[in-house]
Amino acid sequence: MRYFFIPGRFKNLSYYELSAVCETFLAKGSYSIVWQDGYFFLDTQKDVSEIFLRLGGFLKYGVLLEDDLQIKDLVPSNSSKLIFGISNYSSKYSDKDIKELLQNFKKELKAREYNVRFILPRGKEKDLSAGQIVKNKVLEKGFELAVFNEGIGQTLQVQDIEEFSKRDYEKPFVDTYMGVIPPKLARIMNNLAKVPRGGTIWDPFCGSGNILLEALDLGYNVIGTDVDWEALEGAQKNLSWLKGKTESQGGNIKKISFFDVINPTKSKRGEIKNLHIDGIVCEPYMGKPQKKLLTKQKAESLIKKHFDLVNALFKNLTFLSISNKSRVVVIFPEYKTHEGWKSIDKDSLVFPNAKLVDLGDLHWERKDSIIRRLIYVFEFNPR
Repeated sequence: MRYFFIPGRFKNLSYYELSAVCETFLAKGSYSIVWQDGYFFLDTQKDVSEIFLRLGGFLKYGVLLEDDLQIKDLVPSNSSKLIFGISNYSSKYSDKDIKELLQNFKKELKAREYNVRFILPRGKEKDLSAGQIVKNKVLEKGFELAVFNEGIGQTLQVQDIEEFSKRDYEKPFVDTYMGVIPPKLARIMNNLAKVPRGGTIWDPFCGSGNILLEALDLGYNVIGTDVDWEALEGAQKNLSWLKGKTESQGGNIKKISFFDVINPTKSKRGEIKNLHIDGIVCEPYMGKPQKKLLTKQKAESLIKKHFDLVNALFKNLTFLSISNKSRVVVIFPEYKTHEGWKSIDKDSLVFPNAKLVDLGDLHWERKDSIIRRLIYVFEFNPR
């Protein structure tokens, strides 16, 4: 079968996330991924619903239908009041073609005595948003068709934006002093780590625990450390809240404790050493949120402090119980200055016992932001 996956804004990031999740949870040789016209097609005979639920960088997924599509086969058996819509991801069909197709479907369904209405994309958009589909209960009360150059597909599921929102805004502790990583990006980073089912993820700069919340929700065991006692207490509250609220997917909170990667004590090193770790995912502290353009000197200073934290982390990896080729997924900042964007020189990302995985330009940014998050992936290779 051929499944389609609709990515969010950052298609490179989404592609490598999908690739990592498939490599981790589908057998080698049982699937192939095709990137075409900005969308992704996954060819496999496996059930991919779990794959989609794990993803943070995708808005919806579905299956391409046979050419002899029968509209009656798309109608839910328990529905008499139908809601349906069409998203146009093709370059072959105009807005006029899509509206004509909608009218034809509506006419056929009314002839079958259904109470029917269809919804259209907002404004100049060509596709229905996940929010529209959820709000109108399209998948429960009807269907959405997705039109590609390759054919017509049926949407099977959309991103659970409500649950992402709950983990973002309803958790008991929010640190307003620090810039908080978005839950979707935190989920993508956990997936890029390619940790096997039941494995353990360590965030050595965990703050209030956003990365760990997504790891726990994915079913991983989590370890969080930081130098900020208040943030650690907040992380414990947030993780306990999620664990009690959802029973997640079987992951456990293994340890939340103080640890200074710059000056670790022997006893603290011993605590971490005795915990097996399968992957490291982190966003080291980048300073207070920036609200205006920086000077070049200020940006360079912040980038240097950030680099020192990451460098200290890699020096400490030698004493960990961590497997060869385990991944370290880490964010570096890029700042907008009066002289343009300023970021770390990629050639300087040389750390002991680690190899940079070449994934091209992976970044995340909010609209009109003066900071970008650059995502780098390393493989741990102990000498």
